[in-house]
Amino acid sequence: ININKQNNDGYNDLIWACRYSDNKKIELLLNHPNININIRDYNDRSVLYYMDKDNNIFEIILNHKNFQMIYNNMDILKKILIYLINNNINLIFMDPIIILKIIT
Repeated sequence: ININKQNNDGYNDLIWACRYSDNKKIELLLNHPNININIRDYNDRSVLYYMDKDNNIFEIILNHKNFQMIYNNMDILKKILIYLINNNINLIFMDPIIILKIIT
């Protein structure tokens, strides 16, 4: 079984689970040794694009050992920063001017 198999739109099981906030399925998939957490659909959207920023799985994805922060989509970066700020996660590594430009 190919855990990362994509349909005609580029969605795989992880993207679908994130899109519909199916936390049990997301956790199960994230624990699979062959999961590609950095997979993108055919519109170049990652799993974070489909995540609800208030979902507690959001942080699990950000902290996943294979997660790579490669984003050219400002909406995704904005979603990540808002999540980090709202949850009082330390942003000391980031330039405050960059954060303001992204959030505003």
